[in-house]
Amino acid sequence: MQEHEEREVEIKLESVWAIQNLSLVSSAYPTDFTAVVKTLTGDVLNLDHGRLDPNSLTNMLFLKEAAVQTLGNLAFDSKDLLLHILPSTKLITDLMALKRTTLTKACLWTLNNIAAQVTKSEFLLELQIGKTLEGTAKCYRGERAQNLTDGQKELLKELYWLT
Repeated sequence: MQEHEEREVEIKLESVWAIQNLSLVSSAYPTDFTAVVKTLTGDVLNLDHGRLDPNSLTNMLFLKEAAVQTLGNLAFDSKDLLLHILPSTKLITDLMALKRTTLTKACLWTLNNIAAQVTKSEFLLELQIGKTLEGTAKCYRGERAQNLTDGQKELLKELYWLT
């Protein structure tokens, strides 16, 4: 990734953090935050992280993690925004396949916030994300369960709450 692109990711990360702080009042500004949701789901979560060097990949994943957390705030604060976030739930669950503990925890936290606004069983069935969640749970069960980090234990708490 060129220096210009790295700087662009840093600026986007700072922007998403600012929006995350403002997301607590999103229900007061539904039109503005609808545009924010479209940007986060359409641009940020869809950024290609395929062939990046390790440093650039880390920055990109921090950006996606911040975007996912912001979407979780927005989904919880506003049912109107939730309707715009729901179609991106598959995108959020797909990020868990990267097996980054903090990113996966952010994804599960956001899914919990979405599920809190709708019937959980309908949510899981309608979006057909059960297999992704089951795969994530298997990663942290069995022999590995004895060697879990505190972060992974927190992730499991989020996962079991959701299911």
